[in-house]
Amino acid sequence: MKSLCQLLLLQLLLAYGTFTSHASVIFTESFNGYTNYAGPGSQASTGLSVYHSGTITGWSNSGIHSAHAVDRGGGDYALQLFNGVGVIAPVNILTQSTGIAANDLGTEYLVSFDAAPTVWSNPSEASAAGDAVLIELLRTDNSVLTSSTQAPGIWSGTASAQNSFNPYSFSYTGDGSGSVRLRLSGSPANDSRFGGAIDNLAVSSIPEPTRALLLLTCVLALALTRRRAT
Repeated sequence: MKSLCQLLLLQLLLAYGTFTSHASVIFTESFNGYTNYAGPGSQASTGLSVYHSGTITGWSNSGIHSAHAVDRGGGDYALQLFNGVGVIAPVNILTQSTGIAANDLGTEYLVSFDAAPTVWSNPSEASAAGDAVLIELLRTDNSVLTSSTQAPGIWSGTASAQNSFNPYSFSYTGDGSGSVRLRLSGSPANDSRFGGAIDNLAVSSIPEPTRALLLLTCVLALALTRRRAT
């Protein structure tokens, strides 16, 4: 019986991975459409080209010299989010101009992205402990449906420091109130550093079978645990 349960658990886990890999992608943003910028400057430590005051199609931006970006190589841009310096230099905020259909009632969605600590040309503005990227999902009335704050870590100050992108994700459940828009900003506001850099942003729906299989997997794992205890 024990071996049968273990076999079923393995099959469920394999099925779970299959369904997860087929999540339906609703929106993607590479930030490679970054244009109309000023610069380049030279990024501290790495020498990579950095820019400011640029625009990204489909997004509105506000805050001091927004939008900032770093060219990771060959025109592969990552968005940099500066936390600002108070009223005279407000935090960088980018907001989608048009809503996306990612808010059906009871449907689960996954927001995924890559993030890393970053800096422009001044080393004192480098991402430090506690600095983060804030991602919010806005309803049509501009209220926040959900949000997530991810701290990408401390800028290492090495020649390869901007290579330290890692994948992050968070999920949310739609409330059926209409389309949603993404809003990106640095956090915490007004600490005079960069919250981080973000790239390869995506929103996907999580298939219903994935959630059911995950629940079955948890139930079966619990049954196996109890069986071992007896």
